[in-house]
Amino acid sequence: MDSAPPSPFLAIPAAEWVGANDLAFAIYDRFPVSPGHVLVITKRVVPTFFECSGDEQAALMDLVGDVKRLLDARLDPQPDGYNVGFNCGSAAGQTVPHVHVHVIPRYSGDMTDPRGGVRHVIPEKGNYLAGPSVTAAGAPRLSLTTGPNSPLWHRLADRLPGASEIDLLASFVQPSGLDFVAKSLFSALAAGAKVRLLVGDYLGITSPDALRQLLGWIDLAGPAFEARLAELENLRGAPASFHPKAWRIADASGGIVVIGSSNLSRAALETGVEWNLVGETTGSGSLDRELVAAFDDLWQQATRLSAAVVERYVARAAEAAALRRLWDGEAPQFRAAAASTLVSPTPRPWQAEALASLAAIRAEGYSKALVAVATGLGKTWLAAFDAVAHGKALGRPPRVLVIAHRAEILAQAEATMRQALVPSRVSYVAGSSCDLSGQLVIASIQKLSRPDGLAALASAPPFDYCVIDEVHHAEAPSYRRVLARLPRHDRSFTLGLTATPERTDGVDIATLFDDILAYQATIGQGIA
Repeated sequence: MDSAPPSPFLAIPAAEWVGANDLAFAIYDRFPVSPGHVLVITKRVVPTFFECSGDEQAALMDLVGDVKRLLDARLDPQPDGYNVGFNCGSAAGQTVPHVHVHVIPRYSGDMTDPRGGVRHVIPEKGNYLAGPSVTAAGAPRLSLTTGPNSPLWHRLADRLPGASEIDLLASFVQPSGLDFVAKSLFSALAAGAKVRLLVGDYLGITSPDALRQLLGWIDLAGPAFEARLAELENLRGAPASFHPKAWRIADASGGIVVIGSSNLSRAALETGVEWNLVGETTGSGSLDRELVAAFDDLWQQATRLSAAVVERYVARAAEAAALRRLWDGEAPQFRAAAASTLVSPTPRPWQAEALASLAAIRAEGYSKALVAVATGLGKTWLAAFDAVAHGKALGRPPRVLVIAHRAEILAQAEATMRQALVPSRVSYVAGSSCDLSGQLVIASIQKLSRPDGLAALASAPPFDYCVIDEVHHAEAPSYRRVLARLPRHDRSFTLGLTATPERTDGVDIATLFDDILAYQATIGQGIA
């Protein structure tokens, strides 16, 4: 029997390294403190920095410099500063006994008052130049986000993945907002967080598609994620409007609270002029308690989201939209001009090469192919671009199935595919749902490979395009059962995506795709 590697870092394939030298290598931290957080690690397993040889210590620091230059070039926006350091011993918080140096990009406004830097390993001792993060009465120290130069999202993004509880209240929600927060929310859910999202129906501005997307998230995430609709007519006191916007994020350091003007849309979180007060809290102060009590009260008055609730809202929203158009005198040509301002992504150079290869493979009559692309280069967008191209060749919008093994991967794939395909309907095979009728179907392999999922596959209309993400898991019997039963026609195409084509058991996954490797892009190509 093979023994486990002496360090979990040694199990990470070189294809996922972001840099290396003779004695050290660098990887993205899988639980990042901020976007771009990198670990620099010795190739030899050494418990702590002080037990490294002089050459190894020098190699670590040399690679730290290389990583900093790489992140400056790659990240947008460019970091405003960095924290660089390591933990030495369990008393200092070291959990993996293999020396690793953290390189953490920092951004202006990513915390209320960053003075004290690495001293924040003991939060209340962090900033000796300022008072505590809360007042003597337990009230949080507040800061303001105002818009594009200091967006709310920069304050939220780093806190969500490590949260234990997330409560989000928005008057209105749009698909752009859900797509924007999906990765961070599902990372938090994967780490054990509980998430509650409460949105209103006031004026019918909340997008019906966003509510349908939330229904899918409920199935993907399971009981840890809940969503409710605050229907104005059912709220206590007969309120005339519904305009609250708030976040409560609880984590090991206490948490943050946000009260302001940002609804759940990309513009509100990143690009628009929005004012929000952000407070660092202990998690148990008076404002924390008041916010929890107020949210719980509104939560109990709201309606649990279901397909029937969404369709009831859709009818009301359509009436409200028609009335707004009548009031505003909005001309059809104005709406068309507004729609034309939406920005559509374009393929990167490597994606254009891969798309040409996939088109040539289909032209030769093949129905399957594998693409191996390093993490972070955009393999899901490649699949979206190729699905669109295949639909154009078929002369109709393609019916697309996306299969993966983790909820966060499926949520991100859904956001990308919906933006590219603009499907008439999205359906889900996850949790309590087993609906294969949508133009875009998002499917958990765990659900799809069960008897009810396989039976549904057998009677489903054929798919034009199927994407299997993280396909290095596809040797598992569950994947083989699904691949054998995929409803297809003579021009159907199946694309396998992976960042790590080499399996530890030696199985060649390319055989599942007729030994056709359409394209391979390494992290080196990505850096170039």
